[in-house]
Parts: sequence; structure tokens; C-alpha cells
Amino acid sequence: MTRKQFLGFPALALAAAPLRAQEDVRARRWREDLQFLVAELLRLHPDPFFRSSREDFERAVADLNDRIPELTDSEVVVAFSRLLAMLRDGHTNVIKFPLVSGLRQYPLQLKWFPEGLCAVRAPATALDALGLRLRAVAGISVDEVWDRARAVVSADNEWTFRDRLPAVLTSPEALYALRIIPQVGSAQYSFEGPNGQGVDVTIPISTNIVCDWPRFARPVRMLFEQNPALNFWFDYLESKRALYIKYNACVDDPLLPMSEFARQIGAFVRQQRVERIIVDVRNNGGGNNALIQPILFEIGSAINNGFIPSTVAGFCIIGRQTFSSGMWNAIDLKQMGVTLLGEPTGGKPNAPGNVTNVQLPNSRISVNVSTRMWSRFPEVGDAESLMPDIAVDFSLEDYARQRDPFLEKALE
Repeated sequence: MTRKQFLGFPALALAAAPLRAQEDVRARRWREDLQFLVAELLRLHPDPFFRSSREDFERAVADLNDRIPELTDSEVVVAFSRLLAMLRDGHTNVIKFPLVSGLRQYPLQLKWFPEGLCAVRAPATALDALGLRLRAVAGISVDEVWDRARAVVSADNEWTFRDRLPAVLTSPEALYALRIIPQVGSAQYSFEGPNGQGVDVTIPISTNIVCDWPRFARPVRMLFEQNPALNFWFDYLESKRALYIKYNACVDDPLLPMSEFARQIGAFVRQQRVERIIVDVRNNGGGNNALIQPILFEIGSAINNGFIPSTVAGFCIIGRQTFSSGMWNAIDLKQMGVTLLGEPTGGKPNAPGNVTNVQLPNSRISVNVSTRMWSRFPEVGDAESLMPDIAVDFSLEDYARQRDPFLEKALE
């Protein structure tokens, strides 16, 4: 060993000691979070293993506890989501996963259609992918990628996966944790063109503005996409004499409380002829299921007093994002004689709910945990989804043409 090497060795050793100490502290803090997560889950959830195996869960917890020192922080977050996904309870999850601290998104958005998983937003450098069906990620088939990603998504049913899983496929950290990409960086997405030809695009990690498809050519929103920041709003489709109520969240609005909103509806239907009422909860992920009652009261009062004919046609639009209290409101409407229309719900009718927020002490990651078992619709037993009375597909062609087949069917 040369003198230079000898003199350098102690410095390296001294530098390594604090690094090891930092790693020990880091692993300890993640293990504390893991212990806290499991303890709170067992304390709060009324029946955490109602659809899964406690033994499998405990083995997975022990395995993760052992592997924490080998994992990056983002891999631990994905592993926490994997643990909760084992329960098969869509309410019990890492909140907003994979859109959580430490996990990023490629400037690409995928959406599930009956034709397959397709690109609906992309960076300017990958416009060729817009509207095309995904075939592979990093050379791995879309079916294999989908199956791997299912393991880290909390879901009640297949429709919950169709809503939540596409975001996992555009998270570099999640894809790396699932061993779909070899390192956190750019990823190659392979699409199938209209004539069967392959279209490969490389998407970098970037905050670049992405382009909507097909709106970058025709900047028009479908009616149900309008006012996304509002929890509830309504419109009148005069040619069909239809009252359209868009109910995005069962959450009150301090700027327009539900009581005032319902009064506005009551006043409107006393001035305009209404022969059809459409309540659209396709994007309603829940909240307070009782919040809708003032609307139902005003409409019922208008019918009882002759302002709305008793023969009024009633429809409720449901879909993959209809979940929790949004789904329960659809059940309420169905039991009142309203026709359900659209896709099966992402929520399971008889399942856990009433979530409470748990914040992990060290990472500050927030987790939802169900605290109550519900059986709101015993007639359907253990059904995976609330099914529409009239099933309607929302195809890729519909999306491309900016047509809403759900609303069109309700207006027939």
C-alpha cells in the first residue's frame, strides 16, 4: 500500500461510519412507520382480512421489515401500498398513491377503454402516441405490466383497477419498484398504430406541459368534464327538457352550500318545464352520503306540487370512479326508481368504509383506513360492483369524437 493510499484509508473509514449511522437511522425510522401502520390498521379496521389471508399479510410485513435497509425511500412507499393492497379494500390505501411525496409522474396519461389502455395526454415530443393503444413498457407486455401493478393498488374490483392503475404505469419510481424499468429515468412506451404498426416513444421525467388528445386540436370539453373544480353544478338541456345535475363529490362548498344549491334547483324547476332528470355521479369518489338530501327534497316537492310531472324520467350515470358515498347515493336513487346507466362502479356495494386518516410519524405519509363495515344494499350480497341497469361502453372512438355515450343514452 502506498503512503497516499494509507493516508486516504482512515479518511474513507471515518466517512463511511457516519453513512452507516445515517442508514441505520433511516432504516429504524421506516421500520417505526411500518410498525405504526400495522398497529393502526389492526386497531381501526373492523375486519382487515375479510377478503385476504392474515398469515400472508404477516409474512409480507416481516419480509418488508427485513428488506427495508436495502430499499430506497420510494421503494418503501410502494411496498407500503403493496401491503395495503393485499387487503382488497379500496378504502384502505396510501392516499393518492402513486401521487405521493417522493414519487413522480412522467408527462403521460393513460386511460382504459374497451379497446385497451390508450394515451390521452403526452408531451409535445411524443404526440405520435396520442390515441394509440399501449402494447409494452420497457419491452414488457402491457398484460404483464398490468398484472404486476395490480399488486400495489388498493381496489374493490376490476373497475377500481381500471380507474387507479394507469397512474402507476406512468410513475418512474413505481415502475422501478415493480422491476419494469431497470432504473429511475426515462422509459420506453410501445404503442400500436391504427394499421398495426409499432410506435415507440421515450418519455423522460419532466414537468413539461403535456398535450391533451384530442383537445389540442379541438379545445372543447364534454358537458360532464366541465367545471371539474366544483363539487356540484347543474345545467338545463332545453331541447330535451332535461335537468342535468353533475355531482362530483359528496362534499359541501362554503361558497355555495348544498342547501342554497338545492334551493336554486327547486326555484329553477318551478320556472322551466322538466321532463327528464339526470344525476351524474360518474366522477364522485364519496364524502358525506347524506349531503344529497336537500336536492332530493326539492325535486320531490316539485313533483308533489305538480311543477314536475310524475312521469318524469330519472337517470343516474355511474362509472369506474363512482365510489363510497357517491355509489351509495346511486343506490339511494335506484331504490327510488331511478334508472342506473353507464359502467359498473369502482366501489363495492357492501364493503368497509368510513375512513379515518392515519399519518405515519416519520415519513408523514397519509394513509386511509376503513373503520366500519357497511351493508347498504343487501339485495346484491357480495357483488363486486353496483351494476348499471343499462350498460353503456365509453369507447376510444367516443373519446376521440368528444361524444358522451352515457349522456346520449340518458337523453334518448
